[in-house]
Amino acid sequence: MVDYIPHSTLKLIQDKRYKMSSDTIHLAQFLRIRKNDKIIDVGTNNGVLALYASMYTQNQVIGIDISPSAIECAQSNAILNEIKNISFYHSQLQDFNHPLV
Repeated sequence: MVDYIPHSTLKLIQDKRYKMSSDTIHLAQFLRIRKNDKIIDVGTNNGVLALYASMYTQNQVIGIDISPSAIECAQSNAILNEIKNISFYHSQLQDFNHPLV
């Protein structure tokens, strides 16, 4: 099922396990991202916050999650929205090693 992220033109694939909640939408509305900020979304789930953040920065946005199926869902959402400045990684936070960090 494809939904839209409120207050944006972003489309979102959701399923029973990975759904955006009203908390996610409220959090997204309070993000204050500058065009050169570096963003890491820890526990990215379906990638909704990372997708939202990617609209406001020129830098690479990274989403990490311990669930491989969550990463697959997030990657599908990035492809659906044709977002190029976003990458998703299957990793625990303490094990994550990336040049951005």
